[in-house]
Amino acid sequence: MAPKFPIPLEFQHDLRYVELEDTRSDQEILQSLTRHTPITSEKNIWTFWHAGIAAMPAWCQRNVINWVRLCPTWTIRVLDNTTLSPNHAMDWVPRDMLPECFTKKTMEGPWTGPHSADFLRCPCLYLYGGAWLDVGCILVRSIDDICWTQLQDPLSPFTVAAPWAFDLCIANYFVAARKGDVHSIFMALWAGRTTCTDIGSHPLLTEVLPQIKFGQSRFQLDFMVSRKTLVGYVGQIVAWARLCMIEEPDGGFNGRSYYREHVMLFDAMTETSPERLLPNFDAGDFLRVLGTKLDADPQSASYQTAYKLVWSILTRSSMQKVAHAKQMTRTPQLGIYLDQKENENLDVDSSNFFELLRYGSVHYEQLRKEINISEVEGPEAVIRRRILDDG
Repeated sequence: MAPKFPIPLEFQHDLRYVELEDTRSDQEILQSLTRHTPITSEKNIWTFWHAGIAAMPAWCQRNVINWVRLCPTWTIRVLDNTTLSPNHAMDWVPRDMLPECFTKKTMEGPWTGPHSADFLRCPCLYLYGGAWLDVGCILVRSIDDICWTQLQDPLSPFTVAAPWAFDLCIANYFVAARKGDVHSIFMALWAGRTTCTDIGSHPLLTEVLPQIKFGQSRFQLDFMVSRKTLVGYVGQIVAWARLCMIEEPDGGFNGRSYYREHVMLFDAMTETSPERLLPNFDAGDFLRVLGTKLDADPQSASYQTAYKLVWSILTRSSMQKVAHAKQMTRTPQLGIYLDQKENENLDVDSSNFFELLRYGSVHYEQLRKEINISEVEGPEAVIRRRILDDG
């Protein structure tokens, strides 16, 4: 069968067309994801939507549906916090591994969804292994080809993989790990809390926060919130930074060594968010680029930008992360726009560059052998205490 959108000659050494192994319709795949599927291996893709996959925005549903198509040997589970659901989170994660504000549904504030995902991310990987993806991730490359082939190779030192953002900070919308990773710091930060307010004042973070220079982040989002609020919002990432600074006494856990030797970091910008490399380019611009028609004037500036960006994603990125950052930034992020009614089907049957991205993400296979690995120096600062010893 010929591809719906042919690969331009200039990219035919980067991509090849492939037929789908899974020929089920979107609706058939969506229905299958509502069932409880027992664990049979570490090849599990985990995500969370508070009210279940049926309540998810349509563009996010299509993201997850295409994970199924792109990763046919993996089992995808969309956890939720809905009583009696076949995929209720606490059927997978014991209560004693979750903060009380989640188990008793007492969490407050505008970011209960992202924080709930944070609570579940590490326990799922610790207990079962696999990869966690936020629902805003449009996968372009299979997880096997991103990192899992290396993580499961007994000759490889790597046991964890994640996008590197800056300093000691990973971008936790994608984390892959073998079973048995550590997550206790983030739990300790949330003990007795119902909101993320003042998480930055926790004694466990006293030595960590001076090492994180948010102003040096390459993402450069126009945050309208205080540093205090931002630290609470990204508390799991800050907890990760502490773990990477730890050298426990008496031959205990050495986070600095573990970070240096066992964590596979890949470049968050080129591999997950290449649009952020464009100067003076915001989410509104990205929306217009994705909406550019494929039959528009090829010489127009809008077409040229769309052509270069979308084909760059398809040939040289592992995924496209679509952010929400609700009530965090002065200008809306792309996920906010895509949630709007008028944009709900922008990626399907629209003959635009967003449909090309959606189609190409599962029908074009990258020919590059390796992704863009980041060689990151370990932390200079050291915390010589037990993981949960706040000194």
